Amino acid sequence: MGYELPVGKTPHSARTSSGLYYASMKTHQLRLAQRILLSLLATALLVIAGVGCNTAHGFGKDVSNTGDSIQRGTK
Repeated sequence: MGYELPVGKTPHSARTSSGLYYASMKTHQLRLAQRILLSLLATALLVIAGVGCNTAHGFGKDVSNTGDSIQRGTK
């Protein structure tokens, strides 16, 4: 005859495997969201660094031009 489940009851193994499936999906979604966020932050840092380099380069030119003006003024 064997073991029969009561009506309306789910075997423990089925409940566990479905719970693990949903936990796995949440973990996957969380990792995907983390990757997207990390990619956006890295892109933002690269853009800021690019703008910063141009600003520093322009500042160097301004300082150089100021020094040249001072030298011309002392002659």
